[in-house]
Amino acid sequence: MDFPELFLSAMTFLFREEGGTNADPLDRGGFTNYGLSEKQYPDIDLRNITREQALEIYYLDYWIRQSCHMFPSPVAITLFDSSVNCGPGTAVKWLQKSINGDNNFVKVDGAVGTKTILASTGVPPYKLSGGIVGYRVQHYADLLDRHPEQVRFIKGWNRRAGRLLQFI
Repeated sequence: MDFPELFLSAMTFLFREEGGTNADPLDRGGFTNYGLSEKQYPDIDLRNITREQALEIYYLDYWIRQSCHMFPSPVAITLFDSSVNCGPGTAVKWLQKSINGDNNFVKVDGAVGTKTILASTGVPPYKLSGGIVGYRVQHYADLLDRHPEQVRFIKGWNRRAGRLLQFI
C-alpha cells in the first residue's frame, strides 16, 4: 500500500515513541507490538505482525477514521498520535474543545465531521495542537487519580507529549 508522506512522517514519530514489543504486566493494554495492543486488537497475532501490517492498521483505523488527512500537518499528527495513545474519541473531543475555546462552535462529541473540520480552519494549527496536548497531559494526571498503579508510566507519557510538540 502506498501511504501519504504526512502519514509516514507521523508514523516515524509514533514508531520511535512506541518502540518494539512490550509485555509489561502493569501495562493495561497487555502485550503490545508496534504500539498495537492485545486489548485493542485481540484477534490479530501481534507477536508476528509485520511493520507493513502495522502501518496498514494505523492508516485505516486511526489516520483515515479520524480524518487526519483533512487537517494541516501539526493538527493531523497531534490528533493521530493522541488518538493512538489515549483513544480516538477522547482525542477528537480534545480537538473540539480546543476549537471551541470559550465559545461553542462545535459539539464536543468525539466524532470528526464536516463542522469540526470547517471550524478548525478558524484556529491557528499550532494553537489547536497545543490545546490537544494540554488536554492530553491533564488526562494523564486524571488517569493517575483513578489508577495510581500507573505512576511508573507518567514521566514517559509526559516526555512523549513534549517530544510530540517538538516534532510538529
